[in-house]
Amino acid sequence: PHDEEINATRDVEGLKVSLSRGGTITGMVLREEDGSAITGASVMASGAGGGFFAGGRGVTSGQDGAFTFEGIPAGRYTIRAEATGLRTGSAEGVVVTQGATPAPVEIRLGGGVTLTGSILNVKEEEMPQFTVRGVAGGLGGFGATAPVDASGHFEMKGLSAGPLTLIAQSGLLGGRSASKSIEIPQSATTFETTIEFPK
Repeated sequence: PHDEEINATRDVEGLKVSLSRGGTITGMVLREEDGSAITGASVMASGAGGGFFAGGRGVTSGQDGAFTFEGIPAGRYTIRAEATGLRTGSAEGVVVTQGATPAPVEIRLGGGVTLTGSILNVKEEEMPQFTVRGVAGGLGGFGATAPVDASGHFEMKGLSAGPLTLIAQSGLLGGRSASKSIEIPQSATTFETTIEFPK
């Protein structure tokens, strides 16, 4: 075989074109505790270079927890799954080779940590104007947001263990804000904290 430029506006005799379909990755998203299927989990495949293939195309797991990526270029991939209220899970080093389908991938998602807390030194009538955002991996990372009730309490579910920055904020811009960095232990299922505003 050799490369040759052709004029695609006219017929070319004796030309054979072979297109590669790419590989297929299949798998299941299951609960860590009992192995039951997780429906509606968000599943992404990213290449070893860090970028998502095909512009970050994701799939959703079906009724039986199954997912399929088709037409994937050969390479090494990390498959990541997330579902509301559960810790994110991933399978790394999934290798796709031309014409071969890798073994099905199994990703198990655990229950995650439930974080409860309260904000202090804020007037009771102002409490419902506040929200608390939890940001993992520095301030540019992905975050979960929770409302604050009239007594100053908030709750976030499905968090991962590790460092987390909490930001309590009122209004969109120009409101009051306070932040606190916490470390959720690996073995924790619940974690309690307070965010204190200056008096």
